[in-house]
Amino acid sequence: MLYKLTDYFKSSPQSVCLSEMDCLYKDTISKLTSDLRTAYCQRLIDCTKYDLVHTSEKEKRKLLGKLIMAAEQEIHNLSLK
Repeated sequence: MLYKLTDYFKSSPQSVCLSEMDCLYKDTISKLTSDLRTAYCQRLIDCTKYDLVHTSEKEKRKLLGKLIMAAEQEIHNLSLK
């Protein structure tokens, strides 16, 4: 039981930062208004979900999933401001 519990915490998703994953966002988009940043993130999520559906490579799917999580987290952070 303890083994399964510690294994779960090791594999739980870690927060990812969109600026670390997306150079365009870091260098350009992050300097725009929050409305434009939110729109960019939403479009990024839509495009990435499309790519995720059409990709069968496990590692690429994992990276795309992290990108979606980072964009969703950024939208959440922007909504708090």
